[in-house]
Amino acid sequence: MMKKKVLTTALVLLCLLLPQAADAKDVIVMVDVSASMEPYFDDLREYFLGDMLPNVVRFGDTFHFLSFSAHPEREIAQPMEDRGSIERIVIRIQRMDPIGLYTDLVAAIGFLADYALGLPQDTDKVILLLSDGIHDPPPDSPHTGSRQRVLEELLSRARILRRSGWSVHILQMPLDGGEADRQPEEADRQPTDESLLDELARELDADVLGYSDRDRLSDQIENGSQEQGRAHAEGTQEEGRLLEIRAPAYLGRVASPFKASFSVRNLTDQALDVSVESLSAEGEELLYGSAATRVDAGAGARLPVMVRLPGDISEGRHEIDAVLRLEAEGRRISEPVTLSFLFSGGAALPVGSALTIPLYLLLAVVAAALLFLLVLSAVRSRLLTSKLDRYLRPSRSGSGFLKRRRSGELIEMRVSQQNPHIGFRNIHPMDPGRTLTVGGGRSSFLIFLVPFPSHIAEISRRGDSYTFTPVKPAFFPELSGPVEGCLYRDLPARSGRGYPVTIRFIRYVSPLEEINRILKKQSDHHSGDPEHSDAMEDPSER
Repeated sequence: MMKKKVLTTALVLLCLLLPQAADAKDVIVMVDVSASMEPYFDDLREYFLGDMLPNVVRFGDTFHFLSFSAHPEREIAQPMEDRGSIERIVIRIQRMDPIGLYTDLVAAIGFLADYALGLPQDTDKVILLLSDGIHDPPPDSPHTGSRQRVLEELLSRARILRRSGWSVHILQMPLDGGEADRQPEEADRQPTDESLLDELARELDADVLGYSDRDRLSDQIENGSQEQGRAHAEGTQEEGRLLEIRAPAYLGRVASPFKASFSVRNLTDQALDVSVESLSAEGEELLYGSAATRVDAGAGARLPVMVRLPGDISEGRHEIDAVLRLEAEGRRISEPVTLSFLFSGGAALPVGSALTIPLYLLLAVVAAALLFLLVLSAVRSRLLTSKLDRYLRPSRSGSGFLKRRRSGELIEMRVSQQNPHIGFRNIHPMDPGRTLTVGGGRSSFLIFLVPFPSHIAEISRRGDSYTFTPVKPAFFPELSGPVEGCLYRDLPARSGRGYPVTIRFIRYVSPLEEINRILKKQSDHHSGDPEHSDAMEDPSER
């Protein structure tokens, strides 16, 4: 069975090892991980692994995985270089869980725009947003209020993406919270006049695909990337032009002076030395210092320009129409640009000022402290896993996978609503005849969600049978005594203050084994195999 799982993984990974992309691109996927997405999440994972990754991402691309609920976060940014790159992406997707209590769609789009603009501007971007369209921000969010106010804030952030000309695609989950495996006509998107995603798509000139149309998404993304590439190719064929210049769509929060990084592409067949002569708006010079770069033939480069804002500018969001004047190969080029930013007031620290050296010293101290914490975290992680080294040994096949020790197996304790991703703290080897404690404090299996005393129960192994024994029955009012065959059974407990939790012991399944199971399920689904057990079922019965 293990060999078959390993073979399944190898075959799928080979399918993903596609040829080098002709033009490298950034694939940015932002996923709603609020609790309302839970009915569809398992299916979405399989869609990512079985459809999107093989059909959209190529070697040479960079895959960016973002998530949002109450707050947006970056999960992984992975250049597609080798098999290890693919494995890291697959494992990160598998570990995602929809547990957020709130959904701030406005903050998510703002974060998405800022993130995309922070990437190299000389590569194409493919952006995918997956959400049910619900905007339910936390009470302390600045994005609350009337629907009209929320919509205005949402669209203002969407315009930043639209000005960049990137391909944006939206997949909307149903709003009724139904099951993910119902019929397509029942699972389809439910567009209403109140749908923020419809308004967002209209602003971005993008289509909103319903949940049942997710299989068409890969084709839509591929077509959008081709149109982006054709538009770029057509732009480079214009006669008489030396350079293609693009201003950053949004500069974020700035003081004065600040750095604006322009994208410059050489449209000729020889290298060009490009220098900035002026950046002016309404007759006032905004250029602070000098700026120059060398751009290879047919290539792109970044041109960082220091900008000094007018003295009478007020705090807040601004868009300044300016003219950028460049010199290249003896020719002067004037390009209208728009600077979009949020002015925070005050002045930035000029390079070379008296405060620069103390500031650098402070940054060096902070960097050293962060490095120390990183090393400390690595040492702690090693200590947590070292006790498992005696029970695990490398596979004879040399594939790098680990096998269990002959007499022991790893048992994991799960507690309802308690985060299970805490390393190996609640994963322990159980040899025949071994007994481990359960509870708070220094118990072998730790309950930390709510306060419990130490050693309120025990789990023991006799042969191949496991028995759960309440040591302090007051915390187990629904159990009448020891529970034999306790693996994969719900064991209700109640804290001293009456808070209910459910304890469940399972055989530990590594993330790699779980990924193999999902990929095999996808493979067997296409080959007609109808039955597969749930991840929380006993693996021996699968």
